[in-house]
Amino acid sequence: EAGTVERFTQYQSQDSRRALGFDKPDPKNITGQTASAQSYGHTGFTGGMVWADPQRDLIFIFLANRVHPDFGNNLISTRRTRTLLLNEFIAAIEEMEK
Repeated sequence: EAGTVERFTQYQSQDSRRALGFDKPDPKNITGQTASAQSYGHTGFTGGMVWADPQRDLIFIFLANRVHPDFGNNLISTRRTRTLLLNEFIAAIEEMEK
């Protein structure tokens, strides 16, 4: 139905970075500075990430296994791997469009 994607990807409140079932961009969190306000996505327990940016007409998918070799491995988060990769991906797309 028309409007469903928009409804599910709107901020739930001004105090939250959440939408219905999705995260929204937050410069201090997973998306860094590059994701547009229209973007949305989700991260997973094992380190994966799916992020869509309708303004840029792109989808970023990162598959990972954060729990290898054990559940204590949290390097993907502490090194901000997903954020850095998303920012590099967007920068590369923008450079190609010049």
